[in-house]
Amino acid sequence: MPEPRDQFLVQKYTLLPLLARDGMVSCFLLLVLSVALPAADAVFFRQRDAYLPGTVLGFVMAVLLGTWAIVCLVLARRRDLDPEWLDLCARTIQAGPFAPGAGPDLPPGTVAHFWEMPTPPVRAVSVGVILLPAAVLLSVFLPRYRAGARTIEENKELATAGLESVAETLEDGGCTDVWYSDPSDFYAEYGYTVSGYLQGGEEVFIGPEDVKLSAVVDNHGQLIEVDYIVGVDIEKSLEENLDRARTQLEQGRKVLRDIEIPTKSGDLFAPELLPDEFAEKMPGVYPYENTYSWQEEADGVTVSTDYYTYPEEEYGEYDCAYIRVAVSCPDAWE
Repeated sequence: MPEPRDQFLVQKYTLLPLLARDGMVSCFLLLVLSVALPAADAVFFRQRDAYLPGTVLGFVMAVLLGTWAIVCLVLARRRDLDPEWLDLCARTIQAGPFAPGAGPDLPPGTVAHFWEMPTPPVRAVSVGVILLPAAVLLSVFLPRYRAGARTIEENKELATAGLESVAETLEDGGCTDVWYSDPSDFYAEYGYTVSGYLQGGEEVFIGPEDVKLSAVVDNHGQLIEVDYIVGVDIEKSLEENLDRARTQLEQGRKVLRDIEIPTKSGDLFAPELLPDEFAEKMPGVYPYENTYSWQEEADGVTVSTDYYTYPEEEYGEYDCAYIRVAVSCPDAWE
C-alpha cells in the first residue's frame, strides 16, 4: 500500500518536467514580449520614450522563470537518485505484474496509474506557467497604451482645430483650392500640411504663374513651418523671375502672417525670403540647374531656399521650374 508521502512524490516528479518545459517556454515568451510590447508602444501609440518599468519587469521575470526552469529540469533528472522515490518504485514493482528487470526507476505516470493516485492537471499547469506571467506583463503596459491612445485623440483634436484655422486664413487671403490633411484619417507624428494657391492652381503640377502657400501644423495645434512656392517662367529673364518671386513671396507672407494659431517657437515671418546668397547663386545655374541656400536666424528659425528645374535635354512641355522657400521653427521636427 502507498504511504502518505508517496502521493507527494508522484506529484513532484510529474510536475518537475512540466515546470521545466513550460518555464522555458514562458521565459522565451517574456523575452519576446519585452521587445514587442515597447515596440507596439512606439509604433501604435507614438511614445518616444522607452517604458523602462515594463521592459525591466519583462526581462527580470524572464530571467527568474528561466532559472526556475533549469532548477526543475535538474531536479527531474536526479529522480533516480532520490531514495524515497526508488523505494516507492521498488514497492510498486513488488506489488504489480511488471516485467522482469523493470526498475529501479519507473515513470511517475506508471506509478500513479498503478496506485490510482491523482496527478496534477497538465493543461492547467501549462496555462498558469506560460500565460499568467505574460498576462502580468501585459497588464503593466495596458495603462500606458490607454494613455497613449487618449493622447493621440487629444492631439488629433488640437491639430484639426489648428488646420481649420489656417485653412480659413488662406481662404480669407484669397487662396483657392485650399486643402489640408485630415487627422481623423491618419496620425502624423510630425504634423499636418495646409495648402492653397494664391495664384494659379489650375494644373496638377506647378505652372510658371503659380504661387502656392503651405503651412505645417503640429499635433498641439501649433504652427511649425510655412512654405512658399513660386513658379518660374524660363522663357523670361532671371531678373524678371527674381523680381516676380520677391513680390509674390511678400504677398504670400502677408496672407500667412494673419494665421491666428500660435507658432511653436521663433518668428516665422521675420526672415528674408529670398536671401542674397541664393540670388547670387542663380546666375550660374539658371535656368536648367538646381541650387539652394540655407541659413539660420538668431532665434533658431531656419530658411531653406531652393530652385528646382530640369536639365535642358529633359525639360518638356509640361515641366516647370520653381522657387521654394521653407521657413521652419528650430524644434519643428522634434
